[in-house]
Amino acid sequence: MNGLLSFSSGKPFSVGVSGDIAHIAYNTACCDLGFGNYERLNFLGGNPYAANKSPSQWLNPAAFAIPAPGTFGNLGRNTLRSDRFKNLDLSLFKLFPLPINESTKLEFRFEVFNFTNTPVFDKPDVNISDGASFGTISSTANTARQLQFGLKLYF
Repeated sequence: MNGLLSFSSGKPFSVGVSGDIAHIAYNTACCDLGFGNYERLNFLGGNPYAANKSPSQWLNPAAFAIPAPGTFGNLGRNTLRSDRFKNLDLSLFKLFPLPINESTKLEFRFEVFNFTNTPVFDKPDVNISDGASFGTISSTANTARQLQFGLKLYF
């Protein structure tokens, strides 16, 4: 029997707004972060995460504001984190000797990936210009439980 248990903190991400709020003629050809012109938001204080984090509301929209025209936001780069990663993989092996000769054996393998079938949520919608979908999560960062059987012949 084998097992592999993994834990890690979530992926860092930034939140922002579309457009050239700071009026710097932003060059999207070199620095596009996924939704056109991008500027980080102002952090108003408090908890940036929702009181009860869930995929339907990961971030607290009241903690952020669009910067005033001609200014930059005060929120740092990659200051927020997505869901933490947690995963358990297990495997069982059984070796059977075969009556062909002394060195011939058959190994049966059963492996389970993401044994607990625990979802790890991806980063949320990070563009405050998206309105109601800002701070919501629409995908997972891991795969669902997978089972695998195998036979291995040693000769």
